Amino acid sequence: MRKIFAGAVGLLMAIGLAGVANAAVIESFETGGYGPAWTTLGTSPTVGAAGAHDGSFGVVDANSAWSYRTDAAATLSDGSVLSAWARPFSGGRFYLGFGASAAGASSFVLGANTGQLIFQNNNSFGFSNTNATPFSFVNDWYLATVSFNSGVVTGRLYGSDGTTLLKTLVASGLSHGASGGVAVRSFSRFAFDTVSLSHGVPEPATWAMMLVGFGGLGAVLRGNRRRQVATA
Repeated sequence: MRKIFAGAVGLLMAIGLAGVANAAVIESFETGGYGPAWTTLGTSPTVGAAGAHDGSFGVVDANSAWSYRTDAAATLSDGSVLSAWARPFSGGRFYLGFGASAAGASSFVLGANTGQLIFQNNNSFGFSNTNATPFSFVNDWYLATVSFNSGVVTGRLYGSDGTTLLKTLVASGLSHGASGGVAVRSFSRFAFDTVSLSHGVPEPATWAMMLVGFGGLGAVLRGNRRRQVATA
């Protein structure tokens, strides 16, 4: 039993490491701007050193302009995890958009100006909240992620270490999900950087549930073994 449990734990750890390795940076902004795959609706965003989380450049302010891409590298599917680093220098908002096309998107919104995490429908790149939860932002970097699993869209906000989970919000009533491309937007000097996308990786919560299941199985088997010894 110990060998089975140890092997299962090792397998799950390997899956987790594979998930990290599978994440691909689809935009680092290290060219000093957005790559050619992006379409920007409005004034070109400001890219510079002040917006860098890692490397030399990040987006200092997207000037309220949506940018989206629908190329193969930025196409979502069930099991995808979309992420970006973001920092509120002076309030404002950052939108991590998904299911994007020329017709609009949906988004996971870091609303520092209203103290909320929000899911929105952005049909025709407008703004309609579907659900929200309170959150108090500070002037620091956060890692925002959106995951897609069997029709459920989950937004998570992590601290500056990228691993401390601060808040979770599950979407409801969204027009877009794990189909389409990626979009980003910010305003009021809400910086963002390093947009990444991974595919087909079980979520950490799934691993935890599996570990709990293995632990419960181990407890049952140990109990059975004790009863067999006691009655022998």
